[in-house]
Amino acid sequence: MLANFLRKVFDHLEAFSAKKYVIVTGNEACDLDSIACATAFAYLKQQEAQNENTCYVPVCNIPVEDIPLRTEATHWLNSCRIPPKSLFYHGSVEKLLQETAKQNVDLILVDHHEQAATTIFKDLKITDIIDHHPLSPDYVRPQTCNFFRVERVGSCASLVTDELTKRLPRDQIPLELCQLLYGAIMVDTLGLTNEAKLAQRAMDADFLAAQKLEELGRDELFNEDSSRESIYKQISDAKFCITGLSLWDLLRRDMKPVSAKPKMPPEIVCSTISGMDFQEMTVRQDFTIAANKFCQDHNVKLLVCVTVGPVKKDNRVRSIVLNKGELPGMRRGLAIFASPENRQFAEALTQYLQTEPNELQLQPNKQGPQSNAHHFIFTATINNTAVTRKQIMPILVSFLQRMRSSSTEGG
Repeated sequence: MLANFLRKVFDHLEAFSAKKYVIVTGNEACDLDSIACATAFAYLKQQEAQNENTCYVPVCNIPVEDIPLRTEATHWLNSCRIPPKSLFYHGSVEKLLQETAKQNVDLILVDHHEQAATTIFKDLKITDIIDHHPLSPDYVRPQTCNFFRVERVGSCASLVTDELTKRLPRDQIPLELCQLLYGAIMVDTLGLTNEAKLAQRAMDADFLAAQKLEELGRDELFNEDSSRESIYKQISDAKFCITGLSLWDLLRRDMKPVSAKPKMPPEIVCSTISGMDFQEMTVRQDFTIAANKFCQDHNVKLLVCVTVGPVKKDNRVRSIVLNKGELPGMRRGLAIFASPENRQFAEALTQYLQTEPNELQLQPNKQGPQSNAHHFIFTATINNTAVTRKQIMPILVSFLQRMRSSSTEGG
């Protein structure tokens, strides 16, 4: 069923034969959750569509050449018998984004509720939003949005699973789609452990969604050697495998721009670095060159890296554990990079993160920030192991808004 749906989408795009197109896309990080949600929600909407002339297109929000960097996504897609090459990327919808075609194209956001100013989809009308990221206090729902569901859960795939199982009969839900969503839930909730629930990385809705998928696709999901824990571990192992990836690849494979307000140009770019500790990353000879180029390419003042990687001492991995379900020897960290002209801006952020009430529990490096004529680098351990970029992004937005407010007041 899923392969047939994807094939029909491909045919509609090739022939440009549908009267109406609706792009369904996840966030710019394009992780497993975004890919699973876009694919599943587009499938759901297509099954519900009464109009044969409307085509729902699930789009991975990256160029196709970047999909190999998402190692956990490519691993799980292949495990679900969904070849990554069968999906759709930026280049797949170029024709739909031409000025003459845009009036017949709408947009559905999954796994995010606000678009970056730099997105290629910024001119499209938003009709649906389903997401699990926190809403900012001044968020305004788009007037064109008919369906809006934003709830705090561990994985957006849990919300999409709920919609899928409520709105479609069992025999219309493909097993490979169940498997895809299940993997996204597992990786976002640390395998649904009790520790993840205590740390608020997993909510009741995540457990319920996983149960539904287990009932729908038990034979596909499990064999005598598999379990929630083993499925989570194999996806995690793929995520933390960085063999063959350069530092440049790591910086760009899971990044999001950060702006003070929607539609405003970003001032910070925030990258999640899985598989490398902040200490190892910042002492590399190529770090300052790569970080500086990254800031220049994205036209931002700061690079903020949220790292989860092995802590090495004397070339050995130290024996520490973050949470049950997470890999041993790993720790969470934060690294902030700025070029010399943005040093004061970076210092203001480090001060803000350490003094403002937040849940990061930062422990700055004993040596203090590195600052010279070429760069500014601040590093710290994040002692709150429940923290991910999802919690850090609103703090960065708040900082940018405060800086903008101070600048306005200062004349």
